[in-house]
Amino acid sequence: MLHESALRVLRDNPFDILFIPYWLSQGKAVLKRNLSNRTDFDPSSLPYNRDLLDWLKQQQTQGRKLILCTASDHSIAISISEYLGIFDEVMASDGATNLAGKHKAEALEQRFGHAGFDYAGNSRADLKVWQSARRGIVVNASADVVKKAGAFCEVERVFPSASLDFAGWRRVLRVHQWMKNLLLFIPLLAAHQITNLDAWQCLILAFFRLASVPHQFISSMICWIWRVTDSTRENVTDLLPRALPLHQWVSCWLHYYCSVVWR
Repeated sequence: MLHESALRVLRDNPFDILFIPYWLSQGKAVLKRNLSNRTDFDPSSLPYNRDLLDWLKQQQTQGRKLILCTASDHSIAISISEYLGIFDEVMASDGATNLAGKHKAEALEQRFGHAGFDYAGNSRADLKVWQSARRGIVVNASADVVKKAGAFCEVERVFPSASLDFAGWRRVLRVHQWMKNLLLFIPLLAAHQITNLDAWQCLILAFFRLASVPHQFISSMICWIWRVTDSTRENVTDLLPRALPLHQWVSCWLHYYCSVVWR
C-alpha cells in the first residue's frame, strides 16, 4: 500500500512528493501516516486474492478468529477491514511504529505468545513472523519464501501466484501495437529492393526504433497510474482523458529526441 499511496499523492498533490525524503528520514511509519492523510483511499480498488478471501470466510464460519495485522497505516487497515467485513480486530502501523518484520513478530508474540497464532504472509519480511508462529499460510510468494517458511513453522496452506502465460506476456509487451510497423517494409517490397542490405538495415532499425516502444510503454504507465489511484473503479475510463495531455507531451518529446538520436 505504500507505493499505491505515493502514486495517489503524485496524482492529487504532486508537490507533496517533495516531502517524502523528509518523512522517510523520520521512519517508514511517519511516511505512511503522512501519505495516508493526504489521500482518499477506496478499499474496493485493491486487487484481492479471491481464493484467499474465500478460504478466510470459510475459516471465519468455523469459528476461527481473524485479525488483520498489516504494515499499512492504521487508517488504511481500518478501511480494508470494514470493507471486507471478516476481521475481528486490526493491528497496523500507528505513525510511530512500522508494524513489519521484527516489529510485527514482537507485537504478535507479545499478544498471543510464542507459537500462539497462525500467520498469513507473502514476502521475506514475513519470515521473522513465521519464526514465532504456530502455522503459516503463504500467499503469492516465491518458491524460496515457501521453502523458508516451512523451515520455521508448519505451512498450513499455500496460495500460489497466478502465472503469466504467453497471452499475458503478449498483452504486457503490446505486440499488437508493433504490427503497424510492418508497413515500413511495403515500399521496399514494392520497389523490388529486397536485396538492398542498406535499406533493410535502416528499416529494421526503424521498426525497433526507440520511440516505437517507449512512447507506448509510457502511455500505458500513465494510464496505469490513473487506474491504480482511481478511487471509483467503475468510472476508471472517465479519468483516462485527464492523462492525455501529459501523455501527448511525453510522446512528442520522445519522438523528437529519438529523431535527433537516429539521425
